[in-house]
Amino acid sequence: MTNISADLILVLLLIMISAYLIHKISVKVAIARRTKYLEEANRKLQMLSTTDSLTGLKNRRFFSEILDEYNGLDHVGLLILDIDNFKSINDKFGHSVGDTVIQYVAEILKRVSKKEETIARIGGEEFAVVARFDNFDSAKSYGQDIVTSIEKSTPFFLSNPIQVTVSVGLRYYNQKTQLLNLEEADRLLYEAKEKGKNKVIAELGN
Repeated sequence: MTNISADLILVLLLIMISAYLIHKISVKVAIARRTKYLEEANRKLQMLSTTDSLTGLKNRRFFSEILDEYNGLDHVGLLILDIDNFKSINDKFGHSVGDTVIQYVAEILKRVSKKEETIARIGGEEFAVVARFDNFDSAKSYGQDIVTSIEKSTPFFLSNPIQVTVSVGLRYYNQKTQLLNLEEADRLLYEAKEKGKNKVIAELGN
């Protein structure tokens, strides 16, 4: 019978232990990578489910959920805005240009807004914004900045440029409220349309 030296046994044991440790580390690394991949995939899926694919703004689903977070707060401004004469733009230039106009308005909205506002595209050419403002006047000023910025911008992508304008309905909740209502802002939006478009109609409420 061949005798195995103690040194050889020790070397074999060290090799076995090293192989075992390397295997455990490899498994942990693989699990960590898989976990990171799944977390990133979930993050992207969550972003896609709450983001409007055309503009990169939040979508109606997200906006409806975020409104619940503002319920019970005061000094909240809820705005709905709509691109004026949008059907005429589609009819004259085609839907692809209409989509570009929507993207164009979305970019101006981002530029006018600060980090506090939640901006969403809630319909074809309709957008909504919710935020807390110091007072009614500052909310109106924000709405007017949107209207003015869009009115003064010339769409660079149109071979035959037209003026793009928006109408805005603003409902300002000065005191704590239990429910923010999109229909109230929508009513003011249509009032702005009826009164000539390209303007803000604002209402102060409790």
